[in-house]
Amino acid sequence: MGVLLIGENHLDDSVIVVKAYSKWALTNLVLSQPKRDDKGMNDLNTALKTADVLSAYYTSSFFDEKPHGWGWPFALMEVRGKFGKDFTDRMVAYSFRTILNNLSESDNQDFDAYFLRYLAVGDFVMDPGRAKWPEISEILNRNGHLMRKAQ
Repeated sequence: MGVLLIGENHLDDSVIVVKAYSKWALTNLVLSQPKRDDKGMNDLNTALKTADVLSAYYTSSFFDEKPHGWGWPFALMEVRGKFGKDFTDRMVAYSFRTILNNLSESDNQDFDAYFLRYLAVGDFVMDPGRAKWPEISEILNRNGHLMRKAQ
């Protein structure tokens, strides 16, 4: 689905190549899922933003570098700094799996609330006792992803 274009001046930059490929792959994965309708995750902007957040986070995690700027990838890398690569990568993967399994069940909340709700599911899978969630919540709050949005 689609074509991946990378300018020849960037072919030697492994970060650009990996991020471009991961964004292309995740976008295609999201857009190819069945049960699509016109709300929540199925909205094209939400789907593309989810793929963008995940590709930026996983590229940063793969290269062990902080992403530029701020937002979800930056906040997730801060969670990774606190709880480790394995925990955070898997938490985000379980969150994404849950998103893909519930494409037509989302409501029309804003992206932060939507993503936060599924991130909480990923945390629960990784840490059923929720011992880490208060600290994760604090990191997300510090980064502008207010917990009240998901409640």
